[in-house]
Amino acid sequence: MTYQFLNVESDGDIRVITLNRPAKRNAISDEVLDELDRAFSSLGPAVRAVVLAANGPHFCAGLDLGEHHSKARTAAEFMHMCQAWHRVFDKIQYGGIPVVGALHGAVVGGGM
Repeated sequence: MTYQFLNVESDGDIRVITLNRPAKRNAISDEVLDELDRAFSSLGPAVRAVVLAANGPHFCAGLDLGEHHSKARTAAEFMHMCQAWHRVFDKIQYGGIPVVGALHGAVVGGGM
């Protein structure tokens, strides 16, 4: 599986998922959220743990506010986006596989 904003590697039974959008402080755009969903959905039974890391000086600036403001979403579209965030982050938190965050630099909002 290919990703534009994530690097995904395996080290034995450990999957390393690295946010790779350092120019935007690894802010989570709609595309990054979709890629995180795909990466965590594709974990097979052989994966025993995940390390969530980030390239660049900051781990994650949270929601990509530039994208958020430029899209001028309706209230219904914003609610759909919020539901997507919760669905993906619930998958990470409650997916049954331990996730270790390799935090560094700024860790803001949804980046936590």
